[in-house]
Amino acid sequence: MTSNNPANSISYGIVLNLPKIKTVLITFAILAIVGACGGGGGTVDLTNKNPNLEESGAKQLSEAPASGASAEAMFRGNASHTGSYEDPGVPSLNGLRWKFAISGRIRSSATIYEGYAYFGGQDFALHCVDIATGEEKWQFGTDSQIVSTPAVASGKVVFGSNDGHIYALSASDGKTAWKHLTGNPVNSSPTIVDGVVYIGSHDTKAYAIDLESGSVIWEFNTEGRIESSPAVGGGAVFFGSDDGNFFCCRCQDRNREVAL
Repeated sequence: MTSNNPANSISYGIVLNLPKIKTVLITFAILAIVGACGGGGGTVDLTNKNPNLEESGAKQLSEAPASGASAEAMFRGNASHTGSYEDPGVPSLNGLRWKFAISGRIRSSATIYEGYAYFGGQDFALHCVDIATGEEKWQFGTDSQIVSTPAVASGKVVFGSNDGHIYALSASDGKTAWKHLTGNPVNSSPTIVDGVVYIGSHDTKAYAIDLESGSVIWEFNTEGRIESSPAVGGGAVFFGSDDGNFFCCRCQDRNREVAL
């Protein structure tokens, strides 16, 4: 018997109920999606862990902090290193206000935070200078020159030294909060996002370090020195290496492990 409704039938005497068929097909599609996500009695893996983590050059060492501030002042203005600043700048030159001399060249760029300039030099020291008067508030000595540009967040100044250490100091008095030894010069400038410091070293590794405690969250090994300063954006950290590669690594966050 054939249907009198052309929309719900075909020839050969077979009656088809299209609404019911659509319902069945949708049901099967939903079941297939649930199965692919780990349904049917299993659990969904939200850790985002890469099974080839070790082979990819990454090493997970600890958990990311539960919360934290992004850098309030840093290299090129922000975590994405756009070089864009909110300050109006100096559209016209009206003479020299002051100058501050050290015993050596200055290759580090300055970071300005709450009325002070933070920068390093070939005199092996990080300097904190009042931007209004040019007077030094404090200085912190390391065992080698400082090329790295400091980043400031949560009252801490973070930078690298050619003595192989990554330092975090109190922004107010220059006292050591923590330091981490990489074993090779650290010319890379740090980026701080959500309480995590991202920085590279001549030891061929990129690091993610807890700003508060100084503990290493993860490290990623390349085949060359890392002098570039990591940029963070779109949920990833970007940096280059002397091995000729440009890397994009997914950032650690509060609920997922690093995947690279």
